[in-house]
Amino acid sequence: RVADLLSGTTAMIGGVPVDQVAAVEATGAEVVVQPIAGSAWIRIATDVAPFDDVRVRQALNLAVDVEAIIAALLGGDGARLANFFVPDGLGFDPELAPYAYDPERARALLAEAGHPDGFETRLAYAATERAEVVAAVAGQLAEVGVRAEPEAVETATFNGTWTEPASAPLRFVTWRPLFDPYTLLGLVVSATGFLSRHDNPTAQSLIDAAAVETDPERRAALYQQLGGILHEEPAAIYLYNLTSRVGLAADAPPWTPRPDDYIIPTTGG
Repeated sequence: RVADLLSGTTAMIGGVPVDQVAAVEATGAEVVVQPIAGSAWIRIATDVAPFDDVRVRQALNLAVDVEAIIAALLGGDGARLANFFVPDGLGFDPELAPYAYDPERARALLAEAGHPDGFETRLAYAATERAEVVAAVAGQLAEVGVRAEPEAVETATFNGTWTEPASAPLRFVTWRPLFDPYTLLGLVVSATGFLSRHDNPTAQSLIDAAAVETDPERRAALYQQLGGILHEEPAAIYLYNLTSRVGLAADAPPWTPRPDDYIIPTTGG
């Protein structure tokens, strides 16, 4: 894609790699960096030990230095999230602080939960995702004793094994668009979700209530309340909001990025 842009074959490309931004800009082309309505996280299957213990799930969040990953692998773009919800999206609470990086506290929680020496597990990700991000997370988990073996999985297989008991309990996911969290919650977090291995009765009552609430302000308040519960009783290792990088040739026509990351070709009349 970058070669096509630089050779003039195309005027616009999506997904410019972080390590190619400088090369693109050196030719006079532009890279537009746009936060989008999506988030990255690692789903935790809470239907299997030791992840049914909330202290273990909290420890996993404390063990990952998300800011370091953003700085080293994402070009500094993005911010650590307190839950699934993203800035400017429904349910986002700017007053709710994300987990701090605290490996010492993570080790203490694991010891309290009966795992002073940690444990072994598996961390799956679709082969189209960035392996270096998954490797960084796995390396940081290993520092507190959680030895998570990364598993690259072909995309169709990854998408078809969300609820398989034999699949990896940890699953790296990027999800977008996320203007409204209903679909994500209904599929992944709800006890009856098609992709779910999670059951939290407190969260479930709010998921169900928000799904049928018609008043926008009350619905937003329900999702903020739910976000607080999902923070205290994590359903995932919450990572960062997603960012799009679009390459534009110097003579490209005017273009405005979309927060859903779609690039829709149109022609003027």
